[in-house]
Amino acid sequence: MRRSVNWPKLVELFKGRLQLELRECSGDTLALRIVSGQPRCGPQQATVTCGETTLTSKLVITVVKDKVVYARWDSPGPEELALSDHVRVERRTEERRDFCLRVDSEDLPGNGCFTQNIGADGLQILICDAVPTGHQVELSLTTDESGAMPIKLSGEVRWCRRTENGHLAGVSVCESQQRRLKAVHMMAERAVR
Repeated sequence: MRRSVNWPKLVELFKGRLQLELRECSGDTLALRIVSGQPRCGPQQATVTCGETTLTSKLVITVVKDKVVYARWDSPGPEELALSDHVRVERRTEERRDFCLRVDSEDLPGNGCFTQNIGADGLQILICDAVPTGHQVELSLTTDESGAMPIKLSGEVRWCRRTENGHLAGVSVCESQQRRLKAVHMMAERAVR
C-alpha cells in the first residue's frame, strides 16, 4: 500500500522547527536570536546559523526571553567549538585587561566578589557560588584603598562556570553605563603599563 505525503503538514512541521542565529558567545554560554520555532528550556535540537555557516546541533537552553535564547552546546563537536571561537573573536572589539577590584553587591552570593578582568562592555567576576544566566545585578566597584567613590554599574550575568577558585561569571554592563566601565578599563590599562 502506497502512502501519499501530506505536503502542507510537512511544510508546517519544517517551519515549526527551531532555527536560531548565533549572536554572541561568552565562556560556554551562547546568546542566540530566534529566527523561527518555539524554544523551551532544556535539551532541544536546533538549526544554528552564523553568517554562511549552518549547523544542526543539540542545545541545552537555560533562558528564553525577549526573542533571545541563552544556551550551551549539549555535546560540542569540532564544528560547534570552531563556530563559538569565531563568534567570540568577532565580538571582542577591545582587549580585556586583568584587573582585580573589590565588588560589593546584594545580588551576588556572599554579597561581594572580585573582578578577574575588565573589558569595554563587561567584566568577569570571581564569586563563591553559581548564579543563573540572565540574573540582573547591581555592582559597586571599589577603585581605591579608602573605598571612597565606588563606581556603580548595572548588568546581567551572561554565563557562569565553576573553576578551582570558585565560580567565574561574565557580566554584561548596561549600554547606558558603559562609559563608567570604560573609565575603569582605562585605569586597568594604566595599571598594566
